[in-house]
Amino acid sequence: MRCNDILKRLDAWVDRELPPGETRALEEHLAQCPACKKEAQSLVHLARALDELPPLAAPRKLSGQIRQALHALTDPPNLAQWWRHLTLAWRSAVCGATLAGLVCGAVMGTHLAAALDPGSPSTPYQILYHSERLYP
Repeated sequence: MRCNDILKRLDAWVDRELPPGETRALEEHLAQCPACKKEAQSLVHLARALDELPPLAAPRKLSGQIRQALHALTDPPNLAQWWRHLTLAWRSAVCGATLAGLVCGAVMGTHLAAALDPGSPSTPYQILYHSERLYP
């Protein structure tokens, strides 16, 4: 292993997270390379110093804040939140598309209502298809 590879893996070695074969190769390199050995020793001393620190108690409000932040990231936004985040241009576009859909539906509905024969078993779509005004 090269020094760059060793330095990238030292944290995992200090935490005993490396597989046995990789641990052996790393330790063999440390036995031969004074620079990597010095870096490894400083990481070991740092880990021991951190382990000796007293545990910190988290504030009581922290778990609630974490839970709220997690929900904000994972829960899909509801319609009101989605609408609030749209710019004026996008809101106008959504309203315009909705209005166009309603107008098209009203025009087609009145056309179909006028074309429907009360005794016919055909559906409105079949009537439009046979009238050749709508192509599937």
